[in-house]
Amino acid sequence: EVARYPAITFVAKEIRLGENGPTTVIGDLTIRGISKEVSLKLTGPTATMTDPWGNLRKGARLTTTIDRTDYGLTYNTTLINCGLSIGNKVALEVDLEFLILNPKLAK
Repeated sequence: EVARYPAITFVAKEIRLGENGPTTVIGDLTIRGISKEVSLKLTGPTATMTDPWGNLRKGARLTTTIDRTDYGLTYNTTLINCGLSIGNKVALEVDLEFLILNPKLAK
């Protein structure tokens, strides 16, 4: 149903800094018009790096696992003598890149 639901969205609502553990980003994940609050583990950010054009860059990663059936994704088929073809648990990984443009290059 990609014509009806062309996008998956995540809207962050809160960032919880972990004292001795990971930072968590809390927000609403919407798939197929169904929104659920999810917690994503934030790894990073990396150290700041300068690219060849003088821009500053950092990276980070968000990860979580969801149950696809919570979002109405229920299609499955049974394989011969092997069980179901698609598991319900889905790992989500989002790689982020942050960029501060070199002011000499900004227009």
